[in-house]
Order: sequence, then structure tokens, then C-alpha cells
Amino acid sequence: MRAIRSRALARAKPPAQGGDERTWLHAFLDERVAEMRKEPAHSDTSRVDTAQRVFLDNGNFNLNTPLVFAVYGDRYRIG
Repeated sequence: MRAIRSRALARAKPPAQGGDERTWLHAFLDERVAEMRKEPAHSDTSRVDTAQRVFLDNGNFNLNTPLVFAVYGDRYRIG
């Protein structure tokens, strides 16, 4: 986790340092995916792109319901 955070910090400032939250979270998720792809057991990163980035792209930083997303091909709705 420290390596992911360090690489993300090299790409974007977090909100606590005056950076844009969306930019920071995209950088963090990009680095997370890069780390996941290093291990065959974690090579499927679809949950990042079909769930976490959905909330981010929608600007739903507070995870307000309803949450609609997909993981590994299954669709979910919360709320």
C-alpha cells in the first residue's frame, strides 16, 4: 500500500495538500491497478474499473445511494 500511495503522490497532490480529489483518486487507482497486474492472482482488475471508477467518474465521493455497479460481470444495486 505504501508503494501505491508513494507513486500516486508523485503523480498528483491529495486534497489535504490542495489537490483535486478526483485527480488524486484516479492516480491512486491507476497505481493500484499497476500493482495488481504484477500478480497473476490479481490480474483481473475489472472491479476497479466497473465499481470504484464508476463512483469516481460520477463524482459520488460520499458513496450516496443508490450505488449501481458491476463486479466480475454481476450487476449490483445498493439502496
